[in-house]
Amino acid sequence: MRGSVLKAQTRYNVAQWEPKLTATPKADTLQVKLEQGLGQELPIGAESESYQFVSTLELPRDVPIALTFDQGAGKAVLDLSDLSITSLGLTMGKADLSLAFNSVNPVPLSTLRLTTGSGKAYISGLGNANFDRVNIIGGAGTLDVNFDGAWSRSAVADIKSRRGAVSPLRVPASVGVRVVLSSTALTSIEAVNFTKKR
Repeated sequence: MRGSVLKAQTRYNVAQWEPKLTATPKADTLQVKLEQGLGQELPIGAESESYQFVSTLELPRDVPIALTFDQGAGKAVLDLSDLSITSLGLTMGKADLSLAFNSVNPVPLSTLRLTTGSGKAYISGLGNANFDRVNIIGGAGTLDVNFDGAWSRSAVADIKSRRGAVSPLRVPASVGVRVVLSSTALTSIEAVNFTKKR
C-alpha cells in the first residue's frame, strides 16, 4: 500500500469529544476507524451553540477504499472526486449532507447506500460514481439527487422516501432511464420529459 492512509485535522472545545483513531491490519487491507467521543451530560440550550467539533479528513487517492460514514447531527461535506471508492455506506441523522463525485471513480463501486434522517441531502455527479447499485432511504428531510456525470455502464437506483421530499431527481437527457414508481397514492409526481407507460 503506497502513500498515507488517512490525514485528519480535528478542532473541538469539549474535552469528552476527543476523537479516537484506530488502525487494524487485516490480510492485505487496513481497517481505519475515526470516532468522536460521546460527551456525557452536556447541557442543552443557548450554551450548546458554542460547542464545536469540526473534522477535515483527507483520504489517499491511490488506494481502493470501502468507506462507511455515520453522522448524527451537524453538516457533512464529502467530495469523493479523484478517489477509488469500492463501496460506500452513509447514515445521517439530523445532519445535512453534501456528496459529490466531480470526477470518474476509476474502480467499480459495488453499492452506495444512503439513509437520511431529518436533514437535507444534496448528491451530485452520481454518473461519475461508477456504481452497480444505489440504495437511498430518505427520512423526514429532503433529497436532491443528480445523476449527472460520465456514464459508462448500466446500473440500478432504488430510492425510497418516508415522510420527506425527493425534489428534484435529475438524470441526463443522453442516458436511457426507466423509472418504476410504487406506493405513490399520497405523493405528487411530476415527471418532466418522461413518457408514461402502463
